[in-house]
Amino acid sequence: MMSQPLSQLGGYKDEFVEEIEDDWVCPICTLPLKEAVQTRLCGHRFCKACIESHFARQETVKQQLNCPGCRTDLNREKDIFGDLAADRKIRSFTIKCPSRSRGCQWTGELSAKDDHLSSCLHEIVSCTNENCDVKLQRKELQDHVTTKCDWRILRCEFCSVSHPVLQMEAHLEVCPKVPVTCPQKCGMKILREKVAVHKEKECVLVEISCPYSRLGCQKRVRRFSGKKKRVIFNRACKCTLTSPA
Repeated sequence: MMSQPLSQLGGYKDEFVEEIEDDWVCPICTLPLKEAVQTRLCGHRFCKACIESHFARQETVKQQLNCPGCRTDLNREKDIFGDLAADRKIRSFTIKCPSRSRGCQWTGELSAKDDHLSSCLHEIVSCTNENCDVKLQRKELQDHVTTKCDWRILRCEFCSVSHPVLQMEAHLEVCPKVPVTCPQKCGMKILREKVAVHKEKECVLVEISCPYSRLGCQKRVRRFSGKKKRVIFNRACKCTLTSPA
């Protein structure tokens, strides 16, 4: 029989502690039987997937279905049945953890494999954060999820809106609640969302029309504040106009 990729073989690919007797080995894939079936006429056992693949190949070339062990003619519906006793026997054999190469020393019955893998610290698992495709050992998962994952969620300290870590820098560039320095360089710090209001009404370095523009002054000067605002404006633009009393 030509060798096949391991992924295409029907039997159990686990590492068993003890050698499996031939009675429990599929003659097609030469692995311990998985979902064992038995032929009614000749009593040979095969993995369910293996015998179905064998039949499919024979049907493709329009051959009579037969046992790959002894060539006895078979009827797919009448001559093949599940061997539950063989399944129970094989699932009672002891295996090593599939993560043994990564350090797990567990051994146990094949039937307990799924329960063990659900908590095995050496099993390869996916990050639980949405959009993260990192895979790592379960023992490293918690640290990755909470402190290292680029997709872990953080709350912005300024606006309290949550974002993935890798998007936080871009968010801070536009967050309306981040304090920024006045773009006119007046030295004041204001919330980004207040910059327009600050520029329009408060910034002392923004040029505005002289308060006496309605009397004809055409000059623009920087805004000043204080009790003697009009006097200061007069001095700034050297305006000779005065407001009516």
